[in-house]
Amino acid sequence: MTLSKVSNCRSRQSLVLEKVRADLSNRTKTLRSLGATFKIMDTNGDRKIDKQEFYWGLRDLGCSLSKKEAGILLEVLDTNADGFVNFEEFQVGLRGYPNATRQEVIDRAF
Repeated sequence: MTLSKVSNCRSRQSLVLEKVRADLSNRTKTLRSLGATFKIMDTNGDRKIDKQEFYWGLRDLGCSLSKKEAGILLEVLDTNADGFVNFEEFQVGLRGYPNATRQEVIDRAF
């Protein structure tokens, strides 16, 4: 893959991520609301979101993404490359890394 293709791919990933962040901004202002959003998307309750749950969950929450865009975003958020998005990956992808105190609260809650 050429450098320009890599750059275009990263730009596309960033655009999709920013679109979802904007669409979910009113729903994910607090850690609790971010957790509730994740639980809505995790329809089978296994504490991870697969490709189908991710796409349909985003659609149900008002994000207007194509399946291709949802796939791109899933790949960006799935930092351990297991094909799923867990809560930590979801939280970091949408809100960034928490400080140490906030991480302790997250670890206890989830």
